[in-house]
Amino acid sequence: DVQIEETETPPHPKTFYDSYVRTGTPLIIRGAATHSPAFTKWTDDYLASTYADLELRLESKAESDWHVPRGDAGIARSSMKHFVSTYHEANVYAISELPSPMYKEIDVLPSMSCGSLLDSMQEVNLWISGGGTSSVLHKDAFHTINCLQNGTKDWIMIHPNYTENIYQAEESEYEVGGRSEIDVGSVDLERFPKMSDVRYSKFTVHSGDCLFFPGGYWHQVRSYGTHNLAVTVLFRRIKSYEDDGDCTPSYIPLSEYYVVWKYNGSGEMSMGNMDVEGVRDMFSQAKNDQGVIKISDIYDYLVGMWEFMPEPGRTQSYSRIQEVFSVLDPEDDGYTSEAVVSALTRDQLKEMSLILEPAEPGNTYEYEYAQVDPDILRHVVQSLADKEKLNRKNFVEAYTRKDGSIYGTEKFANRFFDVLDHDDDDNVSLVDLNDGILDLALVPYRVYELREDRMHEVLEERKRRNRNDHDEL
Repeated sequence: DVQIEETETPPHPKTFYDSYVRTGTPLIIRGAATHSPAFTKWTDDYLASTYADLELRLESKAESDWHVPRGDAGIARSSMKHFVSTYHEANVYAISELPSPMYKEIDVLPSMSCGSLLDSMQEVNLWISGGGTSSVLHKDAFHTINCLQNGTKDWIMIHPNYTENIYQAEESEYEVGGRSEIDVGSVDLERFPKMSDVRYSKFTVHSGDCLFFPGGYWHQVRSYGTHNLAVTVLFRRIKSYEDDGDCTPSYIPLSEYYVVWKYNGSGEMSMGNMDVEGVRDMFSQAKNDQGVIKISDIYDYLVGMWEFMPEPGRTQSYSRIQEVFSVLDPEDDGYTSEAVVSALTRDQLKEMSLILEPAEPGNTYEYEYAQVDPDILRHVVQSLADKEKLNRKNFVEAYTRKDGSIYGTEKFANRFFDVLDHDDDDNVSLVDLNDGILDLALVPYRVYELREDRMHEVLEERKRRNRNDHDEL
């Protein structure tokens, strides 16, 4: 019963900031996406022929399908041409960074074309599905403008004031973004009684419409139509709007904007990377009453950030952070200044952010290591060895079988077998497996398992601390 404001005219950037961004107020701009060339051009045939080799990140449409989808570019990766030829029949959709060669066909709202908003863009994402997709109830860290080029989307939105009623997933309690444990399609009020007090908005966005919603706003989305396509612009939470007054708002191609994190269509993506200006803010906030920033204070803060990491990752991060300190404290006297922090370039901040928070596995070609259970992989290897069938051919078949317990790719199967096969004869004996070579081959798969175990330990420790603090009160 909470109405979302609508308009057919994009507001002036200052009005947009003052009335919607600063106040955290969603806004529907009807028809705004029709100004983009993409609105009429981006058919399946056009995308397949014009952007054939650009790679997209994939997800399964049905949450019941535990397999991460496979594309022609690997696990959770597909070329545009392959995706367009398969997504209507397959249980898959694209949720990916928008490859930068496609930027020229997206016109950004005039509301973003002036002042402080002009260079606030963090990343740009692309969503393509054959309809029938449904998100969980979640919130995002950044402000978002979602422009629907084709199809229909039904939205449910809940104000952040109701966060305590939302029943966040355990790991989300310590994040700016996050998800809820509630299924909005069938709310169990016995399990989640506080939801009965939540007021929410429910509305439909049609092809050609854009929706602005603030970071931290809870939302759930259902998509319809055989070619549902949306582009989302994520921008940072700027603290004020500054404008020299010499700007006429207009639709400008995305290719003419500065976007902090860009993806060129292959290689490592940067979806979900941290706000680089947030890195500057973190350093500035470490200054003491005398205006001095102690390197040791920054170090202590970062140690807290890394508590989710297993020991190997933490050790590596401690080493890499010296690269950051060498820029902040070139004289190595243990201090830096507000002037040094203010002078950091965006490129320096990007480098620092990647040291502080390395790439999420799903953004890399190494994602398979995070998806395959090392214990299951060990069992498959040992079962084949017990039957004296541990040769390359049989192992690759077992590793890649779609109805098997792994369903990995041939590339990673061969990479794994190469470690076992020290004689290079495509055969491995039980004796070979007993000398530690199997543990060595499993190391890349264990790294991500260790991170999950470490996260669970930290969350449990935090809950114990919270209980103790409550008992003391």
